[in-house]
Formats: sequence, C-alpha cells, structure tokens
Amino acid sequence: MMENQKDPKEMFRAALLYLLSQGGRGTQMRLSRAVKIASTYITDIKGGKRPVSSRYAEGIARFFEMTYEEMVGLGRWILSGKDPEQWQSAHTRAIETEPSFIQSMRELNRVPVISLVQAGTWQDVEDNFRQGYAENWVDTTATSHPNAFALVVRGDSMEPLFLEGETIIVDPGKDAISGSYVIVKNGEMATFKQLVIDGGGVFLKPLNNRYPIMDMTGVEFKIVGVVVAKEMRFYP
Repeated sequence: MMENQKDPKEMFRAALLYLLSQGGRGTQMRLSRAVKIASTYITDIKGGKRPVSSRYAEGIARFFEMTYEEMVGLGRWILSGKDPEQWQSAHTRAIETEPSFIQSMRELNRVPVISLVQAGTWQDVEDNFRQGYAENWVDTTATSHPNAFALVVRGDSMEPLFLEGETIIVDPGKDAISGSYVIVKNGEMATFKQLVIDGGGVFLKPLNNRYPIMDMTGVEFKIVGVVVAKEMRFYP
C-alpha cells in the first residue's frame, strides 16, 4: 500500500475520485466529452483497473482547472489521510484571497439566458443584469464573472460537441486563446464558433465539417465572451 501511495498515477487517481465526487451528477460525462475519452475509461481509472495515460492526464487536470502536478499534490494529500478540503495548490497559497477549486465549485452564480441578438449588443455594464432583462436565468459554478451570461445553442454547426437546445455559459472576462469556443459579434448578431489562430491567420471554425471555416484574418470583429461550460437538462 505504501508503494501505491508513492506512485504519482495513484495520487492522480485519488484526486480524480475526490474531484468527481465533489462535482456532482454528470461530472464524469462532462469530463468524458471534454477530454474526448470514453466514460468507461474513466471508470476503469477510478477503479484502479488501469492507470491514467499521460496522453489524457493533462486534459483531465485542465478540466478541473488544475495542472497535472496539482492533481498529484492533491492526491498525495488525500492518501496521507488529510482532509482534501484543507488542501491548497501552490498557486492558491501564493494568492491567499483566491478561493480554491473546491470552494469555487460551491459558489453558484445566476446568469441570464439571452439571445444571439442580445449577445451581439452585449455591453460589459451592470445595467444588463437588472431584473426583467431576461426571462430565464440559470445557476452555474463555471464562472463568477458578474456579467456572465448563457445562450441556448441553435442549429447544428457546432455538433457533435454542442447540440441544439443545450445551454452554454459565457464568460466575457476570460481571455480567448486558439482553441477557445467563443461568442463573436458578427454584424447585428453574434455567432458561436471555435477560435483558431494559425501562424498569422485567424479563423472561426464550426465543429460540423458541413459548414465552412470563416477566415477572419485582417477582419475587425469583437469577441463577446468565451464559452466556459455547457449545461444539459433532461427536464424543463
């Protein structure tokens, strides 16, 4: 047993078990889709039937907004018998005012569900959030930004990862990087695409290959926000 506790992959597994338990129902499925691995593979890791592959370890850690090293550190803490809620990463210890991942998971932020037309004119001001601006609101732990909002996916251009009818959470304060899923102002409306920066080229890419990639190199456009999560509902 002591040998297992010294194994980084066993530490990673311990951290994964804990974080999945804290994430609640559906977290394993969201992780599976985000990292593009089978849910049964995650189940095997949890059960100790197979170690986590280095190919997927970084992606799994990134899903929980951690690094691989932080996951191992959390797992080491857990396997030593300490309370995981008292663990803090090196980054969190350096910035004492920043809440830990576990604390932030529990902080619900209510955001308005708006239309793509509204998103196209979205301004980073509090007036947008006065009661009555949106008919529907959703609770999320994906962002604490005061001006975050939600959109309902329309059409199939972002399939298979984002299906029509799913709700996506958008953070207007997050920096967009190549690979980010973004809401971009395009005329009077906004559009939902993946941002791709390749050398000196900038592109907006639909995930469904039946739709053309938009070459935005040299074109002025505004990124309204970065998609940080999606929510699936099976009831009204």
